[in-house]
Amino acid sequence: MSDSSSTVYSVSSDSDLSTDEDTEENGVSRDYKSVNISVKEGALEKEEVDVIVNSTSDKLKLRHGRGSRALLEAAGNGLQTECDQKYPTGITKGDVAVTGPGNLRCKSACHGCLKKYGSNDAEKIHMEFISKCLKELDSQKLSSIAFPGLTTGFHKFPKNVASINACRAIAQYIDDNPNTSLKEVRFVIHPEDKETFKAFCDAVQTWDLSPNTEIERKVLCRFLINQITVLIKVDKIEEEEVGFKT
Repeated sequence: MSDSSSTVYSVSSDSDLSTDEDTEENGVSRDYKSVNISVKEGALEKEEVDVIVNSTSDKLKLRHGRGSRALLEAAGNGLQTECDQKYPTGITKGDVAVTGPGNLRCKSACHGCLKKYGSNDAEKIHMEFISKCLKELDSQKLSSIAFPGLTTGFHKFPKNVASINACRAIAQYIDDNPNTSLKEVRFVIHPEDKETFKAFCDAVQTWDLSPNTEIERKVLCRFLINQITVLIKVDKIEEEEVGFKT
């Protein structure tokens, strides 16, 4: 759940956002202002990009998690050594640990640990982590960044929530930082994870980046019960657009 001061982005059309003709089978790609946002299937550790983002444990033990382990194997053990030396006590959930690339085809790596869905501030921390990674990119005057499907595995976020929140965070960062050096964002999804790939394709294809703060102001909390997302909000029930009312 975003805090009340956050901008929310809702589905509609927007003149600033254009889509190319890629089909979902090949991924999707679209531009928001001066930034290209794309979704592709692939191995994150093989991407050639300025910054690679990695989700791991709060102790920065890079063998924890399939994606992080693959990244470490490609980068070499020096990546773990650098984490141990720079962050001997680990990091707080939501913070960013910055390392060199090791043998990866990037210039910098951002590592972080997030919270499980339904725990306190899990969505807020997810979005803020993305913003922190983009801020780190800007601090180094870099232009391209690759994210995995953050929170869709171990953290148990509904895939549509994870993908939409990622789009929100990126759009808000671009809006808040008009002089950003960011030019390209890639979501790189493991080829076996078809559901996450589809969710991110759908989010990037259909998510409009125009503000709708009124909606978010009314939402008090959101949580998961038996794979059903429940929202509690303050509003008039007669104005709700739902399939069934009591």
